[in-house]
This record gives sequence, C-alpha cells and structure tokens, in this order.
Amino acid sequence: MRTGDYKKVVDQYDSPSTVFFFDPPYVGYNSKVHEDTFDEKRFFEVLQKIKGKWLLTYGPRGELPKLLKNAGYKIRPFQTARSLSNAKGASNEKRLPNIITANYDLPRKLNL
Repeated sequence: MRTGDYKKVVDQYDSPSTVFFFDPPYVGYNSKVHEDTFDEKRFFEVLQKIKGKWLLTYGPRGELPKLLKNAGYKIRPFQTARSLSNAKGASNEKRLPNIITANYDLPRKLNL
C-alpha cells in the first residue's frame, strides 16, 4: 500500500488493471487530518482521469458528493460508528453518515 499525495500515486500506478481505494479527509468535519486544505475539485479531476477502477468513501458534506452525483456516479449512503470525538456538527450521535461510490457498478445493497 502506498500513501502520500494521491495524484503522485495515481500517476505512478494507474493502469486498466489497477484498483484504487480512496478515503480522503472528509470536508466539514474538522477531524484534524488536513481537511481544511483538501482540494475536492482537484481530487475529482484526478478521479475522472483514472484508467483503472476506484472505490471512494467520503462524508456527505462538501462539494465532492455534488460533483460525483452530477457526473453520474451512483452514491450509496452508509453509516459508521463515530470514532472522532471532535467531528464538527456531528452532535452526540453514535453513528456518522458516509457515502461510498465507485467508477464501476456497486451492489444495490451494501453490507457495511
């Protein structure tokens, strides 16, 4: 597994037989993982150019979910147990909303 600037990783490893999993910082949750500097539009542009397959988990806030939906990607909502005590705007809920999408068909029902 490689980590770092996602664009450098994609540029180096992308091919029709490559599969990428992305879990970038969720904009709007203040999770102290550089979400304030995450460029959703740049990320979206990289996703659209990938030759291989990709799977993405993300939060429902920010611009990226709208960009994905407007581009025709199917977005599936799901919830995860809350693990960050400083999630902005998450109230005291024990579960947080998320989305999952891919550039290939996902099952209609996800067992997450």
